[in-house]
Amino acid sequence: MRLVRDMKNAMLHYGDALKMISTHRMGNLFFLSLLFYLLIVLISAAFIWLGMDKAIDFLLHLKFFSQLLDWMNQFPWIGWLFKLALFLSSFFVFVSLYKFIFLAIASPLYAYISERTAEKINGQEYPFQTSQFLKDVLRGIQLSLRNFVKQLIWTLLLFTLSFIPLVGFLFSFMIMLLDCYYYGFAMIDYNCERDRLTPWESRQWMMQRKGLALGNGFVFYLAFMIPFIGIIIAAPLSAMAASISYYENKQHE
Repeated sequence: MRLVRDMKNAMLHYGDALKMISTHRMGNLFFLSLLFYLLIVLISAAFIWLGMDKAIDFLLHLKFFSQLLDWMNQFPWIGWLFKLALFLSSFFVFVSLYKFIFLAIASPLYAYISERTAEKINGQEYPFQTSQFLKDVLRGIQLSLRNFVKQLIWTLLLFTLSFIPLVGFLFSFMIMLLDCYYYGFAMIDYNCERDRLTPWESRQWMMQRKGLALGNGFVFYLAFMIPFIGIIIAAPLSAMAASISYYENKQHE
């Protein structure tokens, strides 16, 4: 099945990205990532947990949820599953919101890393042009915003469904998979920009290769759960792995 194969390849390309960093001495990308994200990560992490706690507290004090919890208290294991689903859903929603802001702010760095990786893969230089670079960054932000609106609609739907007793936690994990897809989409799109694909063409290309986006985003999501170190290391690797996935697929088209 192509979806599974593409997911596997996209995840393995993180290893290829590490090899490329070693071979071409691109370790300075981690230093750039450290400088760029240090302040953002520390401040944003606090807001995520603060906001998540407030959201859960707000929901639990609504009359509907209070009555629902009172009923579930008669069946402790059902109540436990409900609270677990509520916690997971709230966590994934706030992580999604944070990562949208994260992508928008980090667009220049991702675009730079993606371009440097493409140069190593294709053996050619991409002359830096400030005007074109700014256009590419703006396009990336616009696409992220468009994807964010779509993701938000689906996330709210899944978030609502996550309140269903017994099976709600399954919808919580679907929120995570949705987030992985759109994150991987954003990383791969920097390469579509470089090849001058329109946003519509980029979406069509990605629709046929959902596994690449899911695989790339899934590894980053796991690394994102490791405080501080995970995101600093995974951020440049994600952009590099996305470029490797993109050009490997272009060779077989």
